[in-house]
Amino acid sequence: MSPTRKARRTGRMRTNEEVKIINQGLEDEMEVWGYRPCWWKMILVGVGVICSGGLLLLLLYWLPEWGVKGTCTRTSLRDAHTLLLRTTEENLLMIWIHRPKLSYKTET
Repeated sequence: MSPTRKARRTGRMRTNEEVKIINQGLEDEMEVWGYRPCWWKMILVGVGVICSGGLLLLLLYWLPEWGVKGTCTRTSLRDAHTLLLRTTEENLLMIWIHRPKLSYKTET
């Protein structure tokens, strides 16, 4: 299903920087979103973990998508620190990948 059809179905518009489709038209087609850490969200989640006695941390461990969305903000894939991948057909596979910030040094 294309992002525009899905946006019409859910009532939300998505820009090209928010979601990318990889392997489009193939059996293993996936949607990819990019996220970067947000310090104020991390602080709120930390306070919630302390107040809940660690139960919130256990919930975020079981549901990694909630953990990423609760501590990060959406960004372009180029600036992303964390990637969320999901199959477009069954919505079964959800993977989150942390990517270290790459820095390139040029030698003179």
